[in-house]
Amino acid sequence: MSKFTGEKASFSFGGTQYYCLQNYGWSGGIEEAVSKCSGSGGAVTYRSPGATEDSFTFDIPLDSNDVAVISALKRGQTGAFEFHPEEDAVGNIEFAATNAIVNQSNLAGGASEHGVLSITVGIDGDLDIQAAT
Repeated sequence: MSKFTGEKASFSFGGTQYYCLQNYGWSGGIEEAVSKCSGSGGAVTYRSPGATEDSFTFDIPLDSNDVAVISALKRGQTGAFEFHPEEDAVGNIEFAATNAIVNQSNLAGGASEHGVLSITVGIDGDLDIQAAT
């Protein structure tokens, strides 16, 4: 196995594949359920895992006519999701979810910069982390 640079990273959302990602990230968390009670044995704290929360961020460079890309990835859009930090090749890391939603989308650029669409995708339900097939 070798380390990867992310140069070939890609994701698909709603069946459409997106390449040439300038940046990407994954953030996973969990809400911890805590309950406390006291009895004859003294105070007791119970901790258990609650709801999970996973989100991904992507920066996608745009062409001047990428209206379809912006429309497909605007906030509120839902669909199936896959992310490959390297390329979509057998054995490589793959994140997959049946249900995802674009929580946030932003467009940024400047006179000497490429226009970039930055999005945050939230996972609704289970997130599978597996080897691509």
